[in-house]
Amino acid sequence: MIEIETPVLLWIIRSHVFKAFLIDLFLVLPFFIFGIIQPHVKIFNLIFIFVWILSSYVLGRYSNEQKSKPVSKFVEISRLIASSIISLLVVIIFYFDNLQIYNNQLEILFLFLILSFTFQYIFKIKNKDFKISNWLHFAEKKDLVKLRKYLNENDLKINLKSLNLEKHNFEYINQNFKGIVITNFDLLKKEQIKKLKLLKYRGIKIISRVSWCENVLKRIPSELIEDSDLIIKGFLEGSNSLTLRIKRVGDIFFGSILLILSSPIVLLSAFLIWFDDKGPIFYSQIRTGYKKRHFRIWKLRTMRENSEVEKKAIWAKKNDPRVTKIGVFLRKCRIDELPQLINVINGSMSLIGPRPERPSIEKTLEKQIQNYDLRFFLKPGLSGWAQVNYPYGASIRDSRIKCSYDIFYIRNQSLLIDFWIFFKTIRLVFNLQGSEPK
Repeated sequence: MIEIETPVLLWIIRSHVFKAFLIDLFLVLPFFIFGIIQPHVKIFNLIFIFVWILSSYVLGRYSNEQKSKPVSKFVEISRLIASSIISLLVVIIFYFDNLQIYNNQLEILFLFLILSFTFQYIFKIKNKDFKISNWLHFAEKKDLVKLRKYLNENDLKINLKSLNLEKHNFEYINQNFKGIVITNFDLLKKEQIKKLKLLKYRGIKIISRVSWCENVLKRIPSELIEDSDLIIKGFLEGSNSLTLRIKRVGDIFFGSILLILSSPIVLLSAFLIWFDDKGPIFYSQIRTGYKKRHFRIWKLRTMRENSEVEKKAIWAKKNDPRVTKIGVFLRKCRIDELPQLINVINGSMSLIGPRPERPSIEKTLEKQIQNYDLRFFLKPGLSGWAQVNYPYGASIRDSRIKCSYDIFYIRNQSLLIDFWIFFKTIRLVFNLQGSEPK
């Protein structure tokens, strides 16, 4: 049974990062509203604030990564100083000739930095333990075990307990649990449905296990999707033709800009690859894309020549000995993927979407992973929801988990989530994360 309990817009708004971003934004507003920031330097301050918020996100000032540990003052101050330096450097580059008129603004900016640090630190301290979200599950024990396994894969601190309609009353459920997860509504008995209706009427949240995974895990395990969900219940109605056309225009526009801006980096990387072992600079592969059509991608070569025995596809692994010295750096920074911007521009790929896989590996994955073919409903992407939420896949298990993130994206695809993925990708690249297998 498919249902959307929390639209993408709502869970983005409820996220820790978005709330932290709003704190800085609302701290800025009084400065503008009450004229503390002088009109003739508003452009200066707007640039500073824009770069400040972007660098704060990239450097992790808005992150909730320290969920169970006390927030380190040293780490917070270091991030604050780094964001300040980056923001000021950008302003100096744009307004080097007129910096003298901004001398009176430095005290105001310094006050803003102190307030930002204070409020963000209090916000993190207040939320450092992140209240555990308790849920009740009404189904067979094997289904409960399965959902708990998904929680462990996401490393989430959520308690999932079995519901006993005879023992658990409304007061107990309302005070201790966020809601009830139902595995199969069709198997419920009349008496059970009657009690669940009463709980629902009194305000208890009751959702299907697919919706629970979608809203809590931000992914949809492929094995939970039934044929009726795909055929009757509109599971794949997450996108429309207008969204896809706008996305295509964005792919051409932003893909072209990124290709131009990254050209010097690609040229420098090409020289370093050749200088390292005098081998080929580029490496091409056939990948499977939209509607299972095959296409060729080009990458900067990061492995030794003939690194695959008998030309068979081999899973990459952590500290892979096949990777060259310069290749290690190029992979960490994702620079080796930049030539694929050409695929984005010619339409065989998109900036955002499921990552394309090699046909030989794809055949194995289709046999091992239920509903794996759902990934072919959209164009593959240079980055995607799976890439920003899970490290480099190097096994059947990794591919199964990444497929669940891809299905979530296919189900909820929108321009909003594309922008969310874009900024998360920037942060991962800047912090050299996610490019190696777990």
